Amino acid sequence: EFKLLKPEEVAKQWGKVKHRPKMNYEKLSRSLRFYYKQRILKKVRNHCSCRSEE
Repeated sequence: EFKLLKPEEVAKQWGKVKHRPKMNYEKLSRSLRFYYKQRILKKVRNHCSCRSEE
């Protein structure tokens, strides 16, 4: 389990890796669902995923 302290920055860096300059946190979080299907990531039950605001 982990928490992203700067989710927009993580999304920006991931966008650079994937050659997607318009990547934002909303798009990143949506794309992570793909990794659930491949069993690379796993959802944690009974856990609230809250986005931090700075």
